[in-house]
Amino acid sequence: MTQVWRILCFCLIFIAFASADVYYLAEGAKNNGNAFAPADYLSQDIVLSQRIKWPDASFSWYGAFDAGQVAANESFYSKCLEAGVGIDIGNGWFVDLGKKKTKTGVGYFRKPTDYLKGGGTIGQNRSAASQEKVSEGLVGIDIAYMGEGVTFRGISIPRWDNDQQEQSLLSFASKFGDADYTVFLYRGDYASLGLNGNTVIGDSLELHMDSKWTQQMNRSLPSGSGSSTTTQEQNGVIDALLGCTYAFDPNTSLTIEYNYNGAGLEGSEYNEMLDYTQNYGPSLYDTYGLLSVAKHYLYERFAQTYTDCKLTLELMNANNLQDQSGFASIGLSQAYDQATVSLVARVFYGADRSEFGFAPIRSTFSAEVEMFL
Repeated sequence: MTQVWRILCFCLIFIAFASADVYYLAEGAKNNGNAFAPADYLSQDIVLSQRIKWPDASFSWYGAFDAGQVAANESFYSKCLEAGVGIDIGNGWFVDLGKKKTKTGVGYFRKPTDYLKGGGTIGQNRSAASQEKVSEGLVGIDIAYMGEGVTFRGISIPRWDNDQQEQSLLSFASKFGDADYTVFLYRGDYASLGLNGNTVIGDSLELHMDSKWTQQMNRSLPSGSGSSTTTQEQNGVIDALLGCTYAFDPNTSLTIEYNYNGAGLEGSEYNEMLDYTQNYGPSLYDTYGLLSVAKHYLYERFAQTYTDCKLTLELMNANNLQDQSGFASIGLSQAYDQATVSLVARVFYGADRSEFGFAPIRSTFSAEVEMFL
């Protein structure tokens, strides 16, 4: 099944190659120096994407194809990111069939209601923009109705093979006063209710929230005896992000977000996880994923655009509030008429016995080029 979608996507992109969007990423990572996972490498990806709509037609084709190399001494790989058809049925009804990326979260560094991406976060070795470009969609059907002031949406992801979990997502979007909001009902390997939304106060302040309640989930913990582990069941788990963006002027903004991750650890449980990782390696720690092992995180982002030269400066910091480790980055993005060039440098900080102290990567540098042909 994977090979079929790869071939279909490649054919769609080849047909429209002359006008496809092209994205290229080259990135280097520097080893942290710990004994768990050396990480000196240079990776690269090229993504071709296109959406074709014929004049006066009620449907369009879309596709995205990625070829890349994880490390400089490894072979290139290729994969289909998206491939399918979008159909305008009429009277406000739309259907997408095929392999598609679906973005439903509204946060910046964490998105609890991005259900079909596992509540995606900023990657350890990629910027948020580059991670979004090279992410892979899911095969299914997406049906939406857009009425006056309301949107209903239903997404079904069947289980095509052992690599794909059967999932379904229902959502309702509308307005409450000046606030936009969306309610979600998700069913996959767990059941969950979600709510996100945003509003603008005055001319400068934007507020947003992204949250979900999960009926039941499991997490792994050290058992307290040697290298063995145990599984703990949690009920009624809350994952909530609250944030705001303040615009000092049209070209200068500051974003601050706080995330309460109910599935994370704190207190003695968190300290036991740090001790276990320090003694036996990161295998248990890695089951939580980046920015997920603790309960409390803070994110800050400052952006300044210089309109005269179309240059944007971005300063970003993500911080684990429980052990004060995290990562900071500086980025420069230059816009041209048909291309954007970005340079991003990231540094991971924190004590050896901390979330980012255990990370195999100490710093990264990436160069990204996006062309609109």
